[in-house]
Amino acid sequence: MIGFASQNIVGNLVSGCFLMFERPIKIGDQVEINGIAGYVTDIRIISTLMRTYDGLLVRIPNQQVFTTNITNIVGHPVRRFEYTIRIRYSDDASAAIWLIKDLIDKEPFALLSLLHQSL
Repeated sequence: MIGFASQNIVGNLVSGCFLMFERPIKIGDQVEINGIAGYVTDIRIISTLMRTYDGLLVRIPNQQVFTTNITNIVGHPVRRFEYTIRIRYSDDASAAIWLIKDLIDKEPFALLSLLHQSL
């Protein structure tokens, strides 16, 4: 029985070392791990602590963190957003496209895409 319990502890310890060396997440990152979303508050040798968006403190064993998918929401500063904009048939589509392009051009954080340039 003690051997089985120590197997989990050793697994968490080894996974904690891999997390610290590989660094897929760091303190302050917004992540989703195994369906739990929130901010990483601490990465310990045995477990990782997260504060969910609801304010709950969640402790996730490092073996579970290391062996599951991690979505790092802030891992890369550039993101793509898609918006569906609808206009009536009676509206001027060219004027709508011009207005949208003008708004995007004025947005300092908007990146130009090939599609945007071809419109």
